[in-house]
Amino acid sequence: MAARNAPRRHSPERRFGSRRCSATGICFPTKLQLALSSAALRQAVNTVAGQAELLAGEMEAGTLADLGGPDALRLLAVVVREASGPMTAGTA
Repeated sequence: MAARNAPRRHSPERRFGSRRCSATGICFPTKLQLALSSAALRQAVNTVAGQAELLAGEMEAGTLADLGGPDALRLLAVVVREASGPMTAGTA
C-alpha cells in the first residue's frame, strides 16, 4: 500500500499524441523533432570532419605544429563522414 501513496516520478519530457513536450511546455511533432535532430547531426559531422581537414592542411603548411599527423586527421574526417551514413552524402 505504501507504493500507492508514493509520489509519482515524472520525466521532464511528456508525450501528447505524436508530440513530445519539454518541461518548459514547448511541443514539437515527432517528425519535426526527427528532422531537427538529423539536421543538427549532419551539421556536427560536417563541422568535425571539416575542422580535421583544416588542421591537417595547417600542419602540412607548417603553420601548426604536427603533433599527430595530417594523415590521421584526414582519416578521422573520412571515418566521421562514413560512419554517419548517407545522411551527409553530397555535402562537404
